Amino acid sequence: MTDFTAAIGSFGGELIEPGSSEYDGARAVFNGMIDRRPAVIARCESASDVAAAVQLARSQDLPLSVYGGGHGVTGAAVVDDGVTVDLRGMKGIAVDVEAKTARVEAGC
Repeated sequence: MTDFTAAIGSFGGELIEPGSSEYDGARAVFNGMIDRRPAVIARCESASDVAAAVQLARSQDLPLSVYGGGHGVTGAAVVDDGVTVDLRGMKGIAVDVEAKTARVEAGC
């Protein structure tokens, strides 16, 4: 079993592994027929957390999935035996009225 906490380095979010009380809820998707079990779920809080989680998957040679909203019918948001990058908590929105632009984080 990999020590993901040591392997991920600087990470401000939360790592959820099998056996954690939050694991089953964190891996559930809209389509209840999907029952995938990631090796670790990286609940990200920032862009640097996302980069660290992607690097973790790369360094451990693990498959990677990205959980944004979780409403995809195929269940692609979670991956068996890999790293699920959970963006659902990243809901920041910044609007620049003068420039007529908006920056919206991936969990929105």
